[in-house]
Amino acid sequence: MTAPLSLRFAARDLRGGLKGFRIFLACLTLGVAAIAGVGSLSSAIRAGIENNARSLLGADVEIRVASNPAQPEQVGWMEARSEAVSLIRQLRAMAKAGGVAGEQTLVELKAVNHAGASAYPLYGEISLDPPLPLADALGERDGVHGAVAEATLLARIGVQIGDELTLAGKRLQLRAVILNEPDRISGTFALGPRLMISNAGLDAAGLVQRGSLVRHKYRVRLGPEDDIKVWSKDLAEAFPEAAWRVFDVDKAQPSVKRFVDRLGLFLTLVGLTALVIGGVGVGNAVQAYLGGKTETIATLKCLGADGGLIFRTYLIEIGGLAALGIVIGLALGAVLPMVALSVLEGELPLTADLDIYPEPLLRAAAFGALTALAFALWPLARARRVPAAGLFRDMVSKTAQLPPLRDLLVIAMATVGLIVLALTSGENVMIARWFVVSAAGAMFTFWLLGRIIIWILRALPRARRPGLRLAMANLTRPGAPTAGIVISLGAGLTVLVTIALIEGNLDRQVQSRIPERAPSFFFIDIQSDQAEAFDRAVASIEGSELIQRLPTLRGRVATINGEKVDHIPVEQDGAWFAHNEIGFTYLSEKPAGTVLSAGDWWPEGYRGEPAISLGAHIAEHFKLKVGDTITFNRYFPDSIRIVANRRRTR
Repeated sequence: MTAPLSLRFAARDLRGGLKGFRIFLACLTLGVAAIAGVGSLSSAIRAGIENNARSLLGADVEIRVASNPAQPEQVGWMEARSEAVSLIRQLRAMAKAGGVAGEQTLVELKAVNHAGASAYPLYGEISLDPPLPLADALGERDGVHGAVAEATLLARIGVQIGDELTLAGKRLQLRAVILNEPDRISGTFALGPRLMISNAGLDAAGLVQRGSLVRHKYRVRLGPEDDIKVWSKDLAEAFPEAAWRVFDVDKAQPSVKRFVDRLGLFLTLVGLTALVIGGVGVGNAVQAYLGGKTETIATLKCLGADGGLIFRTYLIEIGGLAALGIVIGLALGAVLPMVALSVLEGELPLTADLDIYPEPLLRAAAFGALTALAFALWPLARARRVPAAGLFRDMVSKTAQLPPLRDLLVIAMATVGLIVLALTSGENVMIARWFVVSAAGAMFTFWLLGRIIIWILRALPRARRPGLRLAMANLTRPGAPTAGIVISLGAGLTVLVTIALIEGNLDRQVQSRIPERAPSFFFIDIQSDQAEAFDRAVASIEGSELIQRLPTLRGRVATINGEKVDHIPVEQDGAWFAHNEIGFTYLSEKPAGTVLSAGDWWPEGYRGEPAISLGAHIAEHFKLKVGDTITFNRYFPDSIRIVANRRRTR
């Protein structure tokens, strides 16, 4: 009988409107909307990647080889076990308009198979303006190969469709503008506009030479009956020593997925911060609302209502209003991705898959429900515990009482639930863990600060001015929301200050790392037979100075101490050294400002076995020490012994 009675009392009480609960609703609605919106947007982007994985990767499987191409027997193995293998070569080059005096610019050059079963792209469609078949756009006419480019290139060097370009002294005819390149996201970092030619055109230009910085990608289209995982496993078993990286549709864009996950986690935690800060407002709103119902509660208790009836009545009220706020927040969160993607149209390198995703909505609803329960239960439990006479006495003297143990357990369970949800909101548990610790520490610090403020104000002499005296009395009176206000304002300002400090520290970090004599320009890929001419060109320009020239090579780590690098566990911060093409220099003398943390630099005129000085941070990630060996996939067929570790270089 008590449950229907509580429901009836709650319905009657809510007929008076939502006065006193507007802040309650606003806090829950905004927090839930932020978390639901961010989660839905992240899910839409991830779904867009997964649903278009083959087009984004351009293949079922992609084999990436740095600098040197795959061996003929390796390519033959791929062709014999697939429907098509398409070769893509990428490098940076200088493209010039027309003749010798034309404008020139750095371009991201991409050479593809333009005809036959292996024609680019294996998946997806490339859009050109005018709409030509790629075979016609890149084919050879009257001894001149074709090219297509992004519109940026046309504007930068002042050419139009039909004009000729010069690439390494080789003439090309620009035949179309690239409107859409399906796999463009796989190379989002670019130093120049895209210029696409055929592999035959690249060979004719003679740009691929020993030492050229060329990336080879062998894209494979499998048959419908082929299993991608099995095919990749067979490839690894057939060529266990091959220094390449293999990607399939499940790893189409790992960097983009990682970015989306981290951004989603960060924004989710920001939304959770707003929700937790709003939770303080929830508690204050409930306490203020119940304070206005003192006479009603006292009357009900005098008429025989027990604490359970009072508790259930107002729990139903608050639960119903919390459900309303959560539903409104979920509706806003579901619509938010549509608004955000319309604003970001053209800025994202892929098309998100808009839909209603239950998982982020359920997570946001759980955040909202647990927040409302954790912050509203304390004042509710207090109203149940205090007797009728105590309610009237509380109007002038608040009694400091803890809620019953069972209510404290429910509050603790809701708090633990919030922590678990925060820790499972993304793949990076470390960030979430530090957020939980920082948020708890900040909340406690500001609560303690609020209590100290109250204690100080109470200890001060009584003010003479009535207005000031009333203000101080209102801040220090029993039940005053002073501590809650300090928590809300302090936590909100902490978020703003933290963002400003992060931005300032990053800017300061960049500025502090710029040397006093930073170069205005840097040039790469200058061949040995071009060095003297380059020096003369620099010297001929008034005010210019060649600061430093460093001989460099590029390669990929193949083995460490005889073990394939892919099989070596490594911390995330050191993964770039193991999984990317890296640059390294060769010098006889130790550079100025270099500090060795271990080992000794090789003597001048050293002619012994290959030796390397490794960055100390790399050695820490891979647990390397002086005397260990590293093998690269280029130039050094034998292992290189580590003779020194550098702590820092200025």
